[in-house]
Amino acid sequence: MIRQVDPILQTNRCAICALPYAERFTVWAARVWIECFRDNCQTCPRLENMFRHAQLSDHAGPFYEFFTVVAHGARRELDFHSPGCKNIGEDEQLLLKLFSAQQWGSTVTAETVLTDWLAPTAARRAVYPARLFAHGLAEAGLVLECRNYPLAMTDSAISAALH
Repeated sequence: MIRQVDPILQTNRCAICALPYAERFTVWAARVWIECFRDNCQTCPRLENMFRHAQLSDHAGPFYEFFTVVAHGARRELDFHSPGCKNIGEDEQLLLKLFSAQQWGSTVTAETVLTDWLAPTAARRAVYPARLFAHGLAEAGLVLECRNYPLAMTDSAISAALH
């Protein structure tokens, strides 16, 4: 099967800059949460400000819960880059697919991503907060597009692994 890559991601050298705001916000929020987690921060003011400006403060809880489950239940090292990186990691692309699938009602796609990342119990625990956050994004007007990511836009030298 030939995978058709979305032209916006294929031709732009700054892949994250080419993404629509909803997708860019989602990737940045994940990167900032991971950075705070790796630094053992109790709170993350930068992330809280991001959520407040995007009018998502009410949906921060499910986001934090989802990533806490992912951080503690990951069965492999996940490819999430540092907040300033212009590239998009494979798992960041899967995160967008996961939240997009939750917004558009594709439970099979969401479950496929979660079972790739997480142990079975953690995958089951992650479904509900992922759904709540994805729907919160949509309620705030941040609807994620369904697109075919190339899954090849990674630079492991500047990636920040979660696990």
